[in-house]
Amino acid sequence: MNSRYIKIVAIVTMTIDHIGFFLFPDSNIFRIIGRIAMPLFAFLIAYGMTKTRDIKKYFWRLFIFAIVVQVFFNLYIHNDIFYIEHWNILFTLALGVLASGLIKTAITISNDKSEMRLGRFLWIWVIIFGAITVIVSGVFFPIDYSMAGILLVVLFYLALLHSVKTLKITAVASIVMFNILLHWLYGTWLIQWWALLALPFILLFVDKKLKISKFEKYAFYVFYPLHFALLHFISGFL
Repeated sequence: MNSRYIKIVAIVTMTIDHIGFFLFPDSNIFRIIGRIAMPLFAFLIAYGMTKTRDIKKYFWRLFIFAIVVQVFFNLYIHNDIFYIEHWNILFTLALGVLASGLIKTAITISNDKSEMRLGRFLWIWVIIFGAITVIVSGVFFPIDYSMAGILLVVLFYLALLHSVKTLKITAVASIVMFNILLHWLYGTWLIQWWALLALPFILLFVDKKLKISKFEKYAFYVFYPLHFALLHFISGFL
């Protein structure tokens, strides 16, 4: 199962989750299926970082799209275009990229043995502290999945930096930690443990080089706000 198929599964399960949110709020089955989406998106973002030539551009693309999407998110989720107390999932993923990028920078500096002076050592720890700050900031920003979502992206990325095999070995522990953190932050939400259903897709992942068109590259960013609009429109007739 390559990244293209995993992206399809992530989008489909996310859409099912939101169908439940908009159209069938009293049915748990839609939300159970929807728990699969976040770990898969976290994986896809982490995997994308290992393939991109410029993590900074990767971050800014996600962050800018997050701002644009927020307008639709506010309008169709909260019926208030200026609502600021709930940010869409792209902010969580963008912060995951930022924290991962900082950690990667620290690793790169530490691996350069040509010159290891005190100032350089301190600079590494400043960068690591910055990454930790970004992760913890999830508690203070009204993002989906709080710091748990950011950390999940980081854990997947660090595993992928070593190998795909390492990712598969540590995937269970990463998702369990993700769930435990959410339980600690938000209290009992047993339905979230269904996120473990994402594991088979990650374990079946094959790192295959794909030719990605521009349409495919940006299709999700268009689909994400549009599916909110469509579901909001349909819910008006129910």
